[in-house]
Amino acid sequence: STQSTWGDFGHSMLASKPSKPLPPLRRSDNPNKNKKPAKPWTKGGKGGKKTQAGVKRPFPGSEAEGSDVKLSKKQAKKETQTKRRKVERSHGELVEKCNKLWNVARDSVHNDRDKRKAAVSEIVGHIKGKALELARKHDGSRFVQQCVAEGSTEEKQSIFEELKGHFVELSKCKYGHHLAKKFIDNNNYRLLVLPEFFGHVKKLLRKKIPGGILDTLYNLINKANRARLIEELYDPKLAVFKSRTVQTTNGKTGGATPNTNMDTDTNPEINSLASVFAAKDTATFSQDVTKLQEYIMKLLEKGRITSVIVQHLLVELFEFNKYYATAELQDAIRDGAPHMVHSADGLKLALFCLNLSTAAQRKKLIKGLKGFVANICQDKIAWPYIARIIAVVDDTRLVNTAICSELQVAMRAIVTDAAGQLFLRSLLAPASDPGFGAGKKDAAVRRSETVGQLFPYIVRASAAAASELLKTPSGMLLLHECFTCDFIASFDEGPALFRTVGEACLENNAAILCDFHVSRGLKRLIGANVSGVGGQSFAQVFAVLLGERKMANELATTPHVSWLVVKLLETPSSAPQMRTLLTGGGGAAPLRAQAGVGDKGTQTVLALLSGKHTKSRQQNPAKTTPPATTRAAARRREREEQTGTTASAAKRPSKRIRSQPNSSE
Repeated sequence: STQSTWGDFGHSMLASKPSKPLPPLRRSDNPNKNKKPAKPWTKGGKGGKKTQAGVKRPFPGSEAEGSDVKLSKKQAKKETQTKRRKVERSHGELVEKCNKLWNVARDSVHNDRDKRKAAVSEIVGHIKGKALELARKHDGSRFVQQCVAEGSTEEKQSIFEELKGHFVELSKCKYGHHLAKKFIDNNNYRLLVLPEFFGHVKKLLRKKIPGGILDTLYNLINKANRARLIEELYDPKLAVFKSRTVQTTNGKTGGATPNTNMDTDTNPEINSLASVFAAKDTATFSQDVTKLQEYIMKLLEKGRITSVIVQHLLVELFEFNKYYATAELQDAIRDGAPHMVHSADGLKLALFCLNLSTAAQRKKLIKGLKGFVANICQDKIAWPYIARIIAVVDDTRLVNTAICSELQVAMRAIVTDAAGQLFLRSLLAPASDPGFGAGKKDAAVRRSETVGQLFPYIVRASAAAASELLKTPSGMLLLHECFTCDFIASFDEGPALFRTVGEACLENNAAILCDFHVSRGLKRLIGANVSGVGGQSFAQVFAVLLGERKMANELATTPHVSWLVVKLLETPSSAPQMRTLLTGGGGAAPLRAQAGVGDKGTQTVLALLSGKHTKSRQQNPAKTTPPATTRAAARRREREEQTGTTASAAKRPSKRIRSQPNSSE
């Protein structure tokens, strides 16, 4: 057979082949070439102890140490370092003991309040006199912070007394700055910590960790103390000679005593950069401005553009004279715009540089916003920056590619966010004049090319989240802007939006309409009476839905909701259909029964159906002036009758503004 023939042939070939020695393996043919040589020590055993051939590795100081087991140079060096650290480590036993108590103090699930308080008190007793030293350690700072956060007033005060005078040093420490921040966040100690930073702001602001502590302190103090904190940045002399004392919010002084070496007549209070430069001659003034610009530029080169103090300095410098905004400063601000617009001063700087930017600079700025657009639009402070870019940039193709594309992806999240709703409302109802910084293109054309492309996504996301938007006043206002926008008349999905919102209102037997704010917002949507494609308005679509679900009489007889039916009867586009729904079927008998109870809304519905009610209310001529219900009003009326003047003819000054004394007096 064929099989046997081929088998015999193969066997004969193998048998006839002469035997030769195999060639040596090349390095590339070695299967173990990629394997690393076996280490003398391998991980194993409990707790990660290293073993060799089943023998446990000896611990330093044990009996097995010094046996035949040898260590590599790297392992021997590591063990030597471990021994030295244990010897040099201060308070090692204390830290270990306090860490066990710290685990008890922070576990609120398994330990009650009394047990946790007892653990904190025990920690405070152990660290007395050693708080400053422990605050610098990574494993000591955490339980000192726990004592400050949950300790009693006396325990906090004892720790503060040990740290007093060392908060500048702690703010520079990698682990100690957390403890400094704990005291700054505490209202009782903030103004006591503040004077320690006077004279050190200029150096601390250059670094990230102490600069962050200064920003936290700056955000939590009042305006007068802010000026006192940063006035040394205006003039180096003010680092030594302060212009004022630390003030609390109620105007009382605290923390530091007034500087007795300072003449208050020749050194007025420093409120701003302008107040410093106003008292200087031209030569000194130009030198100080140049030094301030150089100092700010160094801070920007180190990435300190996100510091609120740096942003405040730049705002004051530009407001004092916009020509001090050099090209280098503007470029640094544009590069850091995505990170700095989340504060009020940062937003001012970003908008200022946007208005002064050329077309090429705006192109670079917009490309730098990639990945940040959605987050900026959902920030309650930063969203005007994106709205301004859409309003003034002429390169609409770039705006649609770089900004609107990100907005389309994140539209659902933006629609349901409070800040995002403000952003979308500003797009749908913009200002008539964009103002300074707008491009050469017509504003209407620019808006149709950007907002017009974005409008379908806004409508679809609003329709999908209609039930959520109806429950909030800002969401209701967003729906109102969608209904009244000039793009709705040419939008094919406008009637679908009307129907979706109407169905969301009538879910669960229209339970949502019993809410006063929802009912009032819905009346506003009905009163807008804007027609979409096909000539249908929201009032017409809502009336059709009431007819399909046979809920017109039910709404008309429900307290508070009946005023919604009144609005539908007063709207010309929905009035005929509502009359048919209310008078057909069971007739007006249920309405009369509810009106007899005393519901004014139902009574108004009956009056509109009978034609006895008009929208405009006639003013009673006998009651043109309100009655004098108080003694002050009666005396004022008598005075007006004697002088022959009325309140509208002679406007009285406000009570808050004191009248100026007569010069003759």
